[in-house]
Amino acid sequence: EYIRLLEATSEGPTIQVYGRTKSKRQAIEIGRWDRWWTYTLAAETGLRAAELASLTPESFDLDRGEVTVEAGYSKRRRRDVMPIRRGLLEGLRGYLAAKPAGEPVFRFPSNGRTPKAMDMLRIDLRNAGIPERTAEGVIDFHSLRHTFISRLIERGVDPRTVQDLARHSTITLTIDRYSHSSEGRKREAIEGDDK
Repeated sequence: EYIRLLEATSEGPTIQVYGRTKSKRQAIEIGRWDRWWTYTLAAETGLRAAELASLTPESFDLDRGEVTVEAGYSKRRRRDVMPIRRGLLEGLRGYLAAKPAGEPVFRFPSNGRTPKAMDMLRIDLRNAGIPERTAEGVIDFHSLRHTFISRLIERGVDPRTVQDLARHSTITLTIDRYSHSSEGRKREAIEGDDK
């Protein structure tokens, strides 16, 4: 579903979403590549909508392959430096080159304070033919963070590193909330190297 979302977004039109600025309701136009990079960074770094909304071009150090969320915007109120996968750096470099210094890279509708990234995601889910509600649950913007953490666990990354990358206060939250067992994974676990 994540790949379908990115494909549909990259082929989609500029969309209009509505938000508030100083008690005034206004339409915000968000281009397909702005949305594509928003979803990609959420699923590749685990950054939350408010954290993404705080980023300026200066938040990125592409030579080091890092993005920094300042303490005032991080959920845990600490300056967070997150690694960016090497395969994204060149594309991100080109994308950021067109962004004005000191200005937010990502524009979201908001209710005045809180970004409402789900408003734009809902449109792209519909364009991708992905239902927002299924038997497994509801897709929301936080689902992209869930994708990031779940993929780390599925790759066999050790729990402590997953906790650090998720920026969780306890390992229990990381494992209980984001790890999932399946019949295939249970079979792999007991078979080990004897396959």
